[in-house]
Amino acid sequence: MQDILYNEQNQPVIRRGDFDIGNATEQHIKHLLVGNKGDFRFAPYVGLGLQNWLSDDQNLTDLQHEALKQLELDGLRVTKLDFVAGVIKGYYV
Repeated sequence: MQDILYNEQNQPVIRRGDFDIGNATEQHIKHLLVGNKGDFRFAPYVGLGLQNWLSDDQNLTDLQHEALKQLELDGLRVTKLDFVAGVIKGYYV
């Protein structure tokens, strides 16, 4: 999906005096996983709240299930989702 691109500090990338536009699928996934429910004004049930999951001693299977649900509700077809050494690796169609 084409959208405005953001850098690692969540600031819009500016090129030649205008917003940089490009494939924003990875940053949308990041925002879905990091954002909490209620962070997205027009979609109050969107967001995984990854920080809350990591600070709790919750089951990794439950985390994967909720992450898959959030991504699929956003329209992504996820074929595999792994949490390895603090990194989320996903394979999307």
